Amino acid sequence: MKMEVPVGAPASGRLLELLAQPGSVVELGQPVALLRHAEGAAAAGAEEAVASGGGAGSEVDAGPRPDLARVLERRFWTTDEGRASPGGDPKFAARVAGRAERGQRTARQNIEALVDAGSLFEYGRYAVAAQRGRRKLEELERRTPGDGLVTGVASVNGGAGGFSAALSKAAVVAYDATVLAGTQGYFNHAKLDRMLALAEQQRLPLLLLAQGGGGRPG
Repeated sequence: MKMEVPVGAPASGRLLELLAQPGSVVELGQPVALLRHAEGAAAAGAEEAVASGGGAGSEVDAGPRPDLARVLERRFWTTDEGRASPGGDPKFAARVAGRAERGQRTARQNIEALVDAGSLFEYGRYAVAAQRGRRKLEELERRTPGDGLVTGVASVNGGAGGFSAALSKAAVVAYDATVLAGTQGYFNHAKLDRMLALAEQQRLPLLLLAQGGGGRPG
């Protein structure tokens, strides 16, 4: 993924030297250019290094762009933590408590217990139920994350002392009984079809955690 971050000079002047080359990796605060201040500037004739990240008040310090902030917000509402927080799904905490009393976990907790930590590459995370004709998008985002299905690719028993990266890789499908009773909806089906095709193409074992109410009415 490519990202562009403007690095503003503190004052007008003449560029003397580039200290970082195209394609190189730089750390926050690392000097990337040497600038000689122009006549009339606060420090005319002085040389100053311009660092990556800019100074206080720069775009880097201002937090994520609005579009990225929106993605991060969407991601939060798909997590168990986000769904249980104020503004999330008001019924989620009670559903989780009921499952805990029966010795059950959430779909994401089951996946976390099964796959290697941090290895899940999720597919279709931002899908919602196909009910926009009768429910607002914000409500669907917070109450029907993933359209009731968590899918992705992860490793199982990989890493040091385990299987190789190729042999530990598996497709993961987990129905979420806390979303519309784990029923199967339009995008839910599309996600399942994608994972089955991916498993066939890449010759991956399929881990299917199924719990739900079958077909979704309407």
